[in-house]
Amino acid sequence: MLSERFPWGVERARRPWLLVVLCLAVAVALAYLIEGWLPHANHSLIFLVAVLAVAGNTGFAPAVATAVLAFVAYNFLFTAPAHTLRVHSTDELATLGFFLIAGLLVAALGARMRRYVTVAAEHAARAEDLGALSRRLAAVSDADAVATALVEGVAAVTGHRAEVSYGGASSAAVPRGWSELALATDAERFGQVRVDSGDPAVLETVRGLCAQAAVVLERIRLAAALDEARIETETERLRGALLSSVSHDLRTPLASIIGATTSLRELGPALSTSAREDLLDMVVSEAERLNRYIQNLLDMTRLGQGALSLKRDWTDVDDIVASALARLGGVLRGVDVALDLASGLPLLRIHGALVEQALVNVLENAARHSPPGGTVTLAVAVVDGELRFEVSDAGPGIPPAERERVFESFYTAQRGDSGAEGTGLGLAIARGFVGAHGGSIVALDGPGGVGSTFRISLPLPEEAPDLRDGTD
Repeated sequence: MLSERFPWGVERARRPWLLVVLCLAVAVALAYLIEGWLPHANHSLIFLVAVLAVAGNTGFAPAVATAVLAFVAYNFLFTAPAHTLRVHSTDELATLGFFLIAGLLVAALGARMRRYVTVAAEHAARAEDLGALSRRLAAVSDADAVATALVEGVAAVTGHRAEVSYGGASSAAVPRGWSELALATDAERFGQVRVDSGDPAVLETVRGLCAQAAVVLERIRLAAALDEARIETETERLRGALLSSVSHDLRTPLASIIGATTSLRELGPALSTSAREDLLDMVVSEAERLNRYIQNLLDMTRLGQGALSLKRDWTDVDDIVASALARLGGVLRGVDVALDLASGLPLLRIHGALVEQALVNVLENAARHSPPGGTVTLAVAVVDGELRFEVSDAGPGIPPAERERVFESFYTAQRGDSGAEGTGLGLAIARGFVGAHGGSIVALDGPGGVGSTFRISLPLPEEAPDLRDGTD
């Protein structure tokens, strides 16, 4: 509005009256400019425009003052006899009368229009503040953030201070000049809000804000309850799966070891050399199997407790592959292993033991689900700026709906990492170790639609060192 921005150096309270003077001065100047060009009756239109300008930018009192002063100026300056307030002509008297009435009507209508515009602007600003508060409340996830948002929202929308307290009925006395409103839904009371105002309109607005905040608090409480129930259910499921794993997957190799060693102790002299070698091989194989199961359980515990730390160093990919295959010598004995290693593979700055364990788990999974004499393929190459290990088996494959679930801990399915001879931890641990390096692991269709392929992707370092001169 003109009265709010012009002139700059005038106090706000004096601006409307200065605007009255300016508009009248401009109207008089324009009337003098058209003097002799147009009849005197048209001069009144200029003064009516001045009245409308003041009414639209100030209020009723300055507009009425402008109408009266315009009536006096028009009569004094532009009606005969000039420079007097007397009127000789009946026509001039009627013109002046109608001008005064029109001026007062324009003043009233203009002032009313300004009030409507002001109220509409206030409502729009309040609606914008309410929308901003609603969006902020929708994004918060704890009670303290709700209280902060509510206090700031009350200040922005109403201009009044507010205090939020959680708990039952207020035990403290309400400070003088403050009103107290309940922060509650139909089902539950969360606390109360104190506002330093007794204005019914303000309290009604704050009551609406409290209703929004209470809905958010109820959502937070329900979300927390659902999380607790989910965690409890997951804990029970994992506990049951762990007990099942201990009772089967851990006891089975122990039983085999006990049986083989008992046979060696009791029947040793009567056994042939080949029979003793077979029993010893069984002991070693089952002991290695038991060690892998225990290692998987320990690794999963480290992942679950967040105790995993990366000790990165420059590592040769060929060394990782060779070490993983050596560790799985007994597991891979019943299948054919095909290697497809690209030449010139770069060094990786990784925790070598963790990446090797991830590869071991994926290879063991492929061997366990391939038929006797089947082929397990390990391909390593650089593709799209990342290093990829792809392990393919000749097993029955994994249905698309289960390809993500096979990476869950203790996942039990007919086809997957937790078949009859697995704990259901290997792929979950592999994803955890690979993810800790910023990589990913996914399950895909095998070559030609036969079996499954597990792809491990690791980001490449920006610059690999030249180890030939000892630099890192």
